[in-house]
Amino acid sequence: MSRYEFQSVFKEYIPDYISLRKASKSGPTVAIDRHYLEMFDNYLYTVQAGQDMVTEGLFHSWIQSLPFSRRTAACAVSSVRMFMKYLRGCGLDVFIPDIPKFTESYIPYLFSGDDIQQIFRLADSGAFAGRNRFLKAEFPMLLRLLLGCGLRIGETLSMKAGDIDFEKGVIIMKHTKRDRQRFVPMHPELTGILERYCIAMEIIGIPDAWVFPGMDNSRRLRECNVDVWFRKMADIAGLPVPTVKGQRGPCLHCFRHLFVANSFKNLTSAGLCADDVFPYLSTYLGHESLAETEKYMKFPSEMFQDELDRFGEYTSGLFPEVDYEE
Repeated sequence: MSRYEFQSVFKEYIPDYISLRKASKSGPTVAIDRHYLEMFDNYLYTVQAGQDMVTEGLFHSWIQSLPFSRRTAACAVSSVRMFMKYLRGCGLDVFIPDIPKFTESYIPYLFSGDDIQQIFRLADSGAFAGRNRFLKAEFPMLLRLLLGCGLRIGETLSMKAGDIDFEKGVIIMKHTKRDRQRFVPMHPELTGILERYCIAMEIIGIPDAWVFPGMDNSRRLRECNVDVWFRKMADIAGLPVPTVKGQRGPCLHCFRHLFVANSFKNLTSAGLCADDVFPYLSTYLGHESLAETEKYMKFPSEMFQDELDRFGEYTSGLFPEVDYEE
């Protein structure tokens, strides 16, 4: 597949900007920026927009043309906004758009105890190994890390053997959202399981070896493939299909929500106050702010009523009321 060639009025500036991003950002972050800039460049070229035509109205029209949800559109505008600031620094008098507000409509599915038992029974059976000779061992280990540490799927699949300190029971997460590296402590039992897994995969002592390799050792598993396998498993397990707007249904990211719910419940039940628990969870999850962690406190009130009450008391007055555009 040939590389897209920039054609708009800013075609001379975009490659240099991307080169600067490569010097300070991870590969996935730069790839996302390039993708959004390609879409923006193609739109400008299509409407034959000159520099003086890149106005608020043009940005509004571009946003309306995007085949994304409001949330993803906001991410696209954020990437282009940084590029426009770069152009301003180059001396160009350009319009810098605001990031559009959106209503957070995502409703996570929280696995029940029976759901978890069924999922792990299927995963441990190796029924989804297919042609991948590693998958029979990989999928059970992957699910245990997601459940036991609340990791994001992308950062988990990007782990290498050298990122794990078995002696301290810590994973060094290097390839994370917004490049926020962090240390993730594990339960001793999970550390032992992960170490035995790495021994079985023959990657102990090979720092650059993927913890979750693909069909061969040269590449890691891809998120899209793992997602397909999990959705097949969820279907066999009889997990519910979403019927409410904004509800994604059972997915791998829901393990992160369940981790937050269970952690908050266990820590507050042990006597820790929410003032201590909430900031600790936010740091552990790799969030930039408490407001980001607040989004993970979405779960059925009948399941965690006491925890929701404690969370409500803690956040009362902490997050200002904001009117989002519908």
